[in-house]
Amino acid sequence: MVDRTHQVYSIVYSKKFRRWAFYFLIVFLAGMTIYETTNLTAEYLGFPKRADMSMQFNRTIIFPNITFCMSKRQAWSHFGNFGNSSDFGNSSDSGNFSSNSTLTTSNKDWNPEVEQILAKMPNHDSFMNSSGWPQELIMSAYEAIATLNSLEREKIDSQALADIKAFQSNPKHQGLRTLKWLAAIAERKVSFKDFTQKVGMETLEKSKNYFMRTGFNESDNFTTLVHISWLSNKQLCFQPLFPNAESFKPIEDQGQFFQMELVHNPSALNDSKQAEECMSLDLHGRPTTMAKHMERKGRSKDGTTEGLCLGRVHETKVEIRGHYIMLENDDEATACRNYDDVDDAEVNEFECRSRCRMKMIRSYCKCTPLTLQYLVADEKEFVKYPACDYEQCQLPDNVTNTNEKTCAKECLPHCVQIRYLVHDTPMGRSPNPAYTDVNLIWGAFEYMNLEQKYVYTIWTFISNIGGSIGVCPFPKAQGGGKYPPPSYEPDQQHRQSYH
Repeated sequence: MVDRTHQVYSIVYSKKFRRWAFYFLIVFLAGMTIYETTNLTAEYLGFPKRADMSMQFNRTIIFPNITFCMSKRQAWSHFGNFGNSSDFGNSSDSGNFSSNSTLTTSNKDWNPEVEQILAKMPNHDSFMNSSGWPQELIMSAYEAIATLNSLEREKIDSQALADIKAFQSNPKHQGLRTLKWLAAIAERKVSFKDFTQKVGMETLEKSKNYFMRTGFNESDNFTTLVHISWLSNKQLCFQPLFPNAESFKPIEDQGQFFQMELVHNPSALNDSKQAEECMSLDLHGRPTTMAKHMERKGRSKDGTTEGLCLGRVHETKVEIRGHYIMLENDDEATACRNYDDVDDAEVNEFECRSRCRMKMIRSYCKCTPLTLQYLVADEKEFVKYPACDYEQCQLPDNVTNTNEKTCAKECLPHCVQIRYLVHDTPMGRSPNPAYTDVNLIWGAFEYMNLEQKYVYTIWTFISNIGGSIGVCPFPKAQGGGKYPPPSYEPDQQHRQSYH
């Protein structure tokens, strides 16, 4: 027994055994290191993510991106019997470019009164700085803009091209007010964007009593302007515009933060054959209520209310329900795009889809749609694609497939999503049935915040690899983020981006 034990000891403590044991240990540890390093590398290349959830208890809230919309009938209620006027046509027929309809809103090529009024505004400054336009001028200009909006933006791709073809081939197209107005603003060097803003403001001023941000601090001095975000045969939409940082500072107190009072002509809207019309509010800043219908299926419809009915007093309470920040990805169920990146041409999903429409019209007509000129960042593009003259646009007889649907597949939801809770409480009828009052009230400042991050950054990956091979003194890092959280504060100047 002693001899056997002595033999074991002699083997274990022999130089040869220790050499082989040392080699085995080296190979084993090297294998484990390679195994763990391979796993870490594979995990890193898979871009693993994690979600951090927290409850935000804020002292202030960024002013939301608000859009109000009213129907064209409401906007025109001050113009008398607008629905049956022989001079201005029935608004329900405007924008219908079928072969059985004329493209004009009047049997006259150009109202002489409009010609006389325009003669008093011969240049850019006199045109843009004049105020109190007569209704003949407002209605004629509104119809011209609405015609182009319907032609270029409100229809699906195939119908839009069919309408352009009808517009181009209609024998009465030379008498269109639209073409007359385009010549008039070109002569005065007024851009179509400024033209739309001017006409929208002249229309809205007929209804607006006040439209302003409010606060509880007596030292607050808010300046609230109006941006016209949409003007069409269906609706007129507008947003508050803040020209300076003081006016756009965060909301500091719970309670009322915005007031609007509009006045309409009830007698022009009391039509028993039509349902009661109400205005809408959108806290996502979409330029028109139609924007949410252009989004993909299954999208949340939060942050809106369409119950701001005329002749009533409304108190509308607003809160943030949740704030979600996702990482850019192309996965089927979670695909999103970070439009806050400085390299992006678009600022939101709607603008991305609008750019697809511009590309489609450019591919067929070799020109830039007038209502989409604001998307052109480089003026040199107008050399290759001048402003559209649809008289010169020759389209094939049958257009069934366009590139718009393919382009629109790249227009994904924003990776930063804010979910709003909107509760409108009608406080009864206004003492004057012509007045509609809307008071926006901010509720709680707290909300749930969910932010998605990458588990590894390049530095945490190197740290973990170093720890695995035993050359890095730092412990394995957990977490981090490949990118800093994207900013979701809206542009204080234009306020047109939305999530």
